[in-house]
Amino acid sequence: MTDSSGAPYPIRPVSPDEWDAVFANDQLAFADVFPSEVVERERSLMPWSRALGAYDGDELVGFTAAFEQAMRIPGGLLPSTGGVTWVAVRPTHRRRGVLSSLLRRQLADLYELGEPVATLWASEPAIYGRFGFGLASMRYGVKVPRRTPLVDAPADPALRLRIVDPKKAIDALETVAAAAPARPGMLLRDERWWNRSTDDPPAARGGGRLYCLLAESAGQPRGYALYAPRSKWEGSGPAGTVNLREVLAADQAAYAEVWRFLLDIDLMADVDYWNLPVDDPLLWWLADPRRAEPTLGDAMYLRPVDVGAALSARRYATDVDVVLSVTDETCPWNSGRWRLTGGPTAASCTKTTDAADLAIDARTLGSAYLGGVALQTLGAAGRVGELVPGALACASRAFAHEPAPWCQFIF
Repeated sequence: MTDSSGAPYPIRPVSPDEWDAVFANDQLAFADVFPSEVVERERSLMPWSRALGAYDGDELVGFTAAFEQAMRIPGGLLPSTGGVTWVAVRPTHRRRGVLSSLLRRQLADLYELGEPVATLWASEPAIYGRFGFGLASMRYGVKVPRRTPLVDAPADPALRLRIVDPKKAIDALETVAAAAPARPGMLLRDERWWNRSTDDPPAARGGGRLYCLLAESAGQPRGYALYAPRSKWEGSGPAGTVNLREVLAADQAAYAEVWRFLLDIDLMADVDYWNLPVDDPLLWWLADPRRAEPTLGDAMYLRPVDVGAALSARRYATDVDVVLSVTDETCPWNSGRWRLTGGPTAASCTKTTDAADLAIDARTLGSAYLGGVALQTLGAAGRVGELVPGALACASRAFAHEPAPWCQFIF
């Protein structure tokens, strides 16, 4: 059975009253069980106006949605991007093209909405590369032993620490987030997302309750940590773990002070954090970073939905004038030659008939977009074709960005 677009099953918008079917489909696909408090929270966040389902008769057999998110990019802000989420296909209907038809329709819809890029956190990265999503940011997981000293980390005697109820600290968290150094990939959060970030449903804890630490001076918040200490006792004594959900600061002195506190909580053996930026100063403050057991992992994936709009929106480290021959099987409107001209203050990317300097596909362009990986590195991996000598090195310098991209949370 196919619909008129060639999809194996009809695709249509999904309404809020179909939540039970959406949730059941997700549970079947991921074999997961959510506490009731988490279920209701996620239901309230669902972007129903941007939700699509595939149907076998009246039965929902595939689903995807996309949050409307404002995201930092090199040199600025994209006010609206498509945060792809809740992608799931019923196990009985896999390998039939359901996912392909859903994502193609979703990306076409995002293009019509004028959203230049789409992003996601991948449950299985190999799936999404087929649809033009490239790995755009990385992260470290660390487990730092208690009482590890921070060498050469800055200090400010004016800083004061206090522990507060996370829900009552949202205004302070917003203040810190607004003042923190901007990284490409960071998402702006409204009240709904701050509530999600500070939620602490008892059934989902798996350990201690969530606390919020604020670092302040002159009554102004400069840093915070959302953390949950989990008690554990062994034969030799206490061996608990501080599970760190999020840490952010407006300046390095406040950031170091928050970490000093976290690394000196009584009855704990270590601090476990899943989402450290790859260029974070913490590992350079540790005299022995090996003891933190840093583990590199993939983070956010990105694909251009509209190549011209996406490349025009960001800024470039050096002046660039390059023609890109782009291939994009999923979003064919992106295929063709594009002239990118720009620099640190402005950029333009338009279709052209001029000869190409570089050949690149949408997935590779997605990986390079936030500046997290050099185009020359991708070229060495065989993912960029240099058609004019020297063009790759020039473009690589222009696409570079510091600091490294990073996204604060999974959506």
